[in-house]
Amino acid sequence: MKVFKKLLALVLSAALLSGIIALPTFAKGESSGSVGQVIYTVSSEGIVTAAVEVTADGEERTLVVSSYSGGYLLDMATDKKLISGTETLSAEVDNVCDRIVASVLDENGKAISAKAVYGTDSTDISYITVNGEKLENFDNQTDKYVLKASSLEVEAYPADGTTSVSIEYKSEPTQALINVTSSRGRKRQIIVSAYTLNYQKTELFSLAYKYGDVTETIDPNLLSTREVTVELPDNVMSVTLEPKAIGDITVMTQDEPVTEMDGITLGQYVDVASKAYPYNRIAVNNLIPIKNEIGTAIVKVSGDGISNDYVITFISRQPRLTEFNYIGAGKDSIKPTFIGGSAINNDNGTLSA
Repeated sequence: MKVFKKLLALVLSAALLSGIIALPTFAKGESSGSVGQVIYTVSSEGIVTAAVEVTADGEERTLVVSSYSGGYLLDMATDKKLISGTETLSAEVDNVCDRIVASVLDENGKAISAKAVYGTDSTDISYITVNGEKLENFDNQTDKYVLKASSLEVEAYPADGTTSVSIEYKSEPTQALINVTSSRGRKRQIIVSAYTLNYQKTELFSLAYKYGDVTETIDPNLLSTREVTVELPDNVMSVTLEPKAIGDITVMTQDEPVTEMDGITLGQYVDVASKAYPYNRIAVNNLIPIKNEIGTAIVKVSGDGISNDYVITFISRQPRLTEFNYIGAGKDSIKPTFIGGSAINNDNGTLSA
C-alpha cells in the first residue's frame, strides 16, 4: 500500500507538471522550511540540470524534472532526500525536447513550489500578500498599489519557479519595492505603498535635488508651505529633483516671464519642434534648468482625483562679464554685461550691451 501511494504521488506529480492537473496556489506555512529558485544549467552534451536549495526540519523533499515533446512526456528524473537544514536537490534530463519543467514536492507528494519552466522569460506574479492577506485587485499589468495600513509586510509569489523575487522596504513614505527578475534577466519592479491618513496620498514626503556631485534635501518643514526658495552656489546651471511620495508625481519646469533685465530685452525659450513658447513643460528626467539665474519647478502629487502643487524656485548667480575694453576708432563706450549665463534652452538672454 505504501509503495502504491508513492507511485500514485509520482504519477500525479507528472500529470501536474505536464499541465493536465492545475497547480493549486501554495499557501505559506503548509509545509515547514522553504524552497529556493530552480537554477538550470546546460552541458556541452545537451544535458540540462535543474538544481534547487531546499530547507526543511527533518522532512523528505523531492525534486521532479520532466521533459516533454509535442505535449508528451519524454523523460523524468527525480532527486529525493531527507532534509535537515539546507541542502541542494538536483536532477538532469536530455535537452532534446520542447520544454523542461521542474517542481519540488513535500513528503506527501504535494507540490510546494511554482512550476519552473526551462527557458521561460516571465516576470509574472501569481499573487502578492500584504500583512498576511492577498492583495485585492492584483493584476500583472499593474505595478503600483496604494493601501491604507499601519504596517507593511509583503510577500510575492512568482508564476514561474525560475523567476526570482527580492523585496526592499523604504520609509518616508512606507513602501515595499518588489524586484522581479526573469530567468533571462528581464527586470520588473512592483511598488506597494501604505498610508495611515488620507492626506498622505497627495503629500510630498521628501524632496532632494542634485547638482554635480552634491545632493541636498529640502527641510520637510519648508515643504509644508508648498512654496520654497533655494539659494544655490554660483554657477549652477541645472538641478535634478528626486521627489518621494505615495501618489503619482509629475515634475514641471516653469519659465519665468522675464522679457527684460536692466533695460535690455531678452529672448525666450523656443520649443524646437513646435516653434512656440511653452510657459510650463514636463521636466525631462526631472531636470530643472537655471535660466537668467532662476529655475522654477512645480512638483505635482496626485491621488484619488486630488492633487497638491509644490513650487520650488532655485536661484544661482551665474557668470557675468563686468569689464570690457574696446580698442578701435578711439571708442571705449561699448561695455556688454553678461547677465544670465549658459544660454540653456536657447533663452538668448545671456548678453546685454
